[in-house]
Amino acid sequence: YSMSTKDLEFLLYPENIPIISKYNLLLKPIQKLVPLPSRKPHLDPVFIIGVPRSGTTFVYQLISYYLDVGYINNFIARFWEVPIIGIYLSHKVARISPSKDFSSRLGVTNNLGGVHEFGYFWRRFFPNNQTDYANTIGRKYRQTLRKEIEGMTSAFGKRIVFKNLTCGLRIIPLCKVFP
Repeated sequence: YSMSTKDLEFLLYPENIPIISKYNLLLKPIQKLVPLPSRKPHLDPVFIIGVPRSGTTFVYQLISYYLDVGYINNFIARFWEVPIIGIYLSHKVARISPSKDFSSRLGVTNNLGGVHEFGYFWRRFFPNNQTDYANTIGRKYRQTLRKEIEGMTSAFGKRIVFKNLTCGLRIIPLCKVFP
């Protein structure tokens, strides 16, 4: 089965987020059953951080297109609760390739293969209304975050790169997760 681009484009529209959120919740138990490829050597993630309007999205686009790395595209981002399923669907079902379009508007790209900041995923661990993250992410959350990112790395079969500007505010807890 191959999905057409038109079938997949509904994922790009913000008004569909409530529907997609329900899909995420339904898929959560299934993600635990997804077999991961055999483990590669431990590969810590790469985080691109910087201030707004400093070119970080462009750097993320270049890295994702020219280097052999895993990255979160606009399709995968719609599976923030079940990113491993999103990765499999993106690569095995939809066969989405890295985007050659290096345009963006305020960090937002406009096609399924374009890079994404994965904000809903990060908000699961770092709520938006908190500014002091150094002491707010407990051991359980650190373990869950590490396990999920290791699962994504395993699903990609290569190092994963993230770009989310607010990760700059989360350097201390991220260093606790990935020492």
